[in-house]
Amino acid sequence: MEQYKIYSYLDDITESYNTPISRVDGLYRNPKEIIRTIEFYTNNQYMSGNRDGLGREKPFYNVCNYRVTVAKTATDLDVKDIKFEPDSLKFSVQTMLINRELYKYLKETNFSLTLNEMGITRPKYGGVLLKKNKVDGKLDIGVVDWTNLDFDPSDVIGGALVETFYFQPSELASKTEWYDKDEFLKAHNKMYKNKPVKCEIKEVSGEFPEEFDPEWSGKKTETGKYQRMCFYIGVVGKKKFLLYYEEEKESRYKYLPWEAVGKVLGRGVVEDGFESQVWQNDAMISMKNAMELSGKVVMATDSQKISGNAITGIDNGHIFQMEQGRSLTSVNLSASSLPEFQNIITLWDMQYNKVSSTYDANTGEAPTAGTPYSQTALLNQVANSPFEYRREEWGIFLNEVLNEWIMPELKKRIKKEHYLVSEFDDEELDLIDETIANFESNKVVFDKMRGDGISQMEQMDMITGMKNQLKKTGKKREVKIPEGFLDVEGHITANITGELKNKSAVLQSLDSIFKTVVSTFNPNTGQYAALQDPILAKVFAQIVEMSGVPFSSGQLRGGQKSPIQQPDLSAIKPLA
Repeated sequence: MEQYKIYSYLDDITESYNTPISRVDGLYRNPKEIIRTIEFYTNNQYMSGNRDGLGREKPFYNVCNYRVTVAKTATDLDVKDIKFEPDSLKFSVQTMLINRELYKYLKETNFSLTLNEMGITRPKYGGVLLKKNKVDGKLDIGVVDWTNLDFDPSDVIGGALVETFYFQPSELASKTEWYDKDEFLKAHNKMYKNKPVKCEIKEVSGEFPEEFDPEWSGKKTETGKYQRMCFYIGVVGKKKFLLYYEEEKESRYKYLPWEAVGKVLGRGVVEDGFESQVWQNDAMISMKNAMELSGKVVMATDSQKISGNAITGIDNGHIFQMEQGRSLTSVNLSASSLPEFQNIITLWDMQYNKVSSTYDANTGEAPTAGTPYSQTALLNQVANSPFEYRREEWGIFLNEVLNEWIMPELKKRIKKEHYLVSEFDDEELDLIDETIANFESNKVVFDKMRGDGISQMEQMDMITGMKNQLKKTGKKREVKIPEGFLDVEGHITANITGELKNKSAVLQSLDSIFKTVVSTFNPNTGQYAALQDPILAKVFAQIVEMSGVPFSSGQLRGGQKSPIQQPDLSAIKPLA
């Protein structure tokens, strides 16, 4: 077992992760303790144990979990929200087909599950860390478990990341490329006396000095030269075994905080409620103790003849014989402070509502009777604004994931000739048939222009024949995508969650345009004046353009079919 430089570095990472950091003098933040506290609170557990000093169980009044669910629901994204938009109408059909291909790919790779896990992890822990891997040659994107991760507490993504995994000894047999497995398993079995205990594996990833390379062997290198590396280290007690090493071209991680706190772990919904959770629980414990006391039957007497337990030692109808001048009375133990405890709980709950934006409008509580609809709508809009902001951040982050991780894999499939099976409506089929027929005929024209040439009439006949051939396959069609047809890189833009447009404003504009057009209908002519009258149409066209809706006034009138797209023949040289 050799001693590599990465071994001592791994110990340093673990030690630094256990050390609180100070962003300003006197203000400390400990990501490890924050994550531990979140795990306890979301599992209804006290950090000090669920029993008090007298051995009684303490109630845990959870005020965190439902707020995390509200945040997850209010910022929810699905694969259907991930799509591209064309930068020009020239590529609208290709964009539509790429969106179908993208949706199919994301469903095949279960990216919906990744989105769901991201949606709950980000508000719960204060951030989400994504990791990409290649599994059987295919891209796999997963969410890193914060409880199994050590990192630089001053910079989550900037330093080395250490993930801890646990393997059954039999699972290591499949890792044929790993070395020192036998020595590691021998030490593991010796320590645990062949008991069925899982093996602890550390995956260490980051940028390290070049001499950390296990094959460096003291050879000379440039001072300060770093290389991105990944190590898999088996741990048995204090012993370490290097099981695998590889170089990396780029980081396999991407990080998105919920509420950014510099470069450290972000602040999430649960952490926002730490104080509220503590003091609402304190009030609930005090209420429980007061209720237990007020529920007891206690009697007082100055008689020397009466003693014992009034509940277990006396039958119903028992008559006491007392000395002259003596009395027997009950003691009033009712808790007069219960309303104050409830006020404390309400105050802390209101405070948590403000910092987490979980008002009644977000949680589904019905408004007070008689509240005007417009006021309710306004309150809902204001209450959801912080979540819309978080959702937009998520959309921008997913845009980066889409362009840097997913699209390179998708391009391998869609750039070559292949088939896409999907169901289309009539309008989509007409556009697809015409565009593919144009694309294919242009390739034929391009080839023939090198020879005898081809007339426009021949090209039109060719396109008509191709379109008729395509139509025979019906609506649920296996569309043959020609090679290079979907190669539109640089001409489409990802639009996730509508951050490129205000959907509410667009819908309001569309509604106004629709009402305006309908109001100008002339039953005598069967036409809409706003679209057909030259003067009104000109004014209306300016209104449509300024509204920002994604079509022109010409499209409202039906428009004209675009002419046959002629191929670019500028690169063709006559044959000698």
